[in-house]
Amino acid sequence: MKVLSIEKPEATSSSHQATIFSILKSKKEGKQWIINNYIQLFCLKDLYRARDIRKGTLDYFYNEYGDWSLFELSANPLLEFALIDFQTFRELRKKYKISLIELLINAINNNKYIYLGIDKYYISFYEEFGKVHCAHHLFINGYDEKEGYFVSHDNFIQGKYCEHNISFDVIERAFEGVLKDASLEADAYVGGIAFLKYRIRYWHKESKNMFEFNLEKIVQSLKEYLMQPFYKDRYAYMKDYVFGIECYDELKKMICYNEDSKNIIDYRAFCCLRDHKKIMIFRLENMQNILKFDLENCILGMREVERELSIIINMILKCNIKNDEEIIERIVKRFDNVKRKEIAILSEAINKMEKIYDICNNSMLKS
Repeated sequence: MKVLSIEKPEATSSSHQATIFSILKSKKEGKQWIINNYIQLFCLKDLYRARDIRKGTLDYFYNEYGDWSLFELSANPLLEFALIDFQTFRELRKKYKISLIELLINAINNNKYIYLGIDKYYISFYEEFGKVHCAHHLFINGYDEKEGYFVSHDNFIQGKYCEHNISFDVIERAFEGVLKDASLEADAYVGGIAFLKYRIRYWHKESKNMFEFNLEKIVQSLKEYLMQPFYKDRYAYMKDYVFGIECYDELKKMICYNEDSKNIIDYRAFCCLRDHKKIMIFRLENMQNILKFDLENCILGMREVERELSIIINMILKCNIKNDEEIIERIVKRFDNVKRKEIAILSEAINKMEKIYDICNNSMLKS
């Protein structure tokens, strides 16, 4: 039996983000990486017009080459990434008679976490079990060979992110379900078996500041998130996307568009927005401990923002059951208030941090 270390992540709405945060948060350098990064958001412009699979796409901004490129998995400096796509696995199995179960066990024995393409139809912990064939990816961080199961994590029944032990046989059937269905294979986000290994490379060790607390970077990223003058300019040429606090406006369109079309409101992006606040709270709490400076008012304010977003998500679910114009109006009003509140909280936090940064710089000059 072997189980690789993880910690409960703040972000759980997207399984790939939950996977990344689970691994990073369990290590000192990874925890600091979360604090310094994952501040800027982006989504498609006119998100409400997107096809169903894209309407939940609100994510952390990693690069300038478009979204859904696996960049968050493959380019994280602390994660060594490798992928065996479905077609390559078929060829390897045909040529070398490899076993999926042996492959996964060997990977874990070599300290590699697994993000595996599966068909939810075969796994009893999903609502789709025995009803609907649905491509997805499952996070695996351990196994028990004697009992014959893998330790797995995902948003299972009722959307709750948790851990379940899934037998070797079930994992194999769920993987084979994707292999034999071209449409499922096309829908699988990662495209096969992803291996993630936590690793600090030698050039990271030589760069002493890479994984240290970086107040200046955090302040600049917060200003970019708030799309303040000058700081928002770097995003001006990316016409197909909306960034930072302006993502609220795109999500608001999803609510208002529903009022006209009577369609179901896709609540997934709202859950991702709430995750962003959970990570912000995690960041502010750790900054308060590191800096020994009072950020409690900002922390309490962000907790209130998180609670308000939870209420809004519940109102959206209620509205999806019974389309009610009055509920939609209340959601819009509440959502506008949350946006204003967050701008005020983070502006206050920036002001405090800039004062701290001056203190830090002055202390360094004196020393």
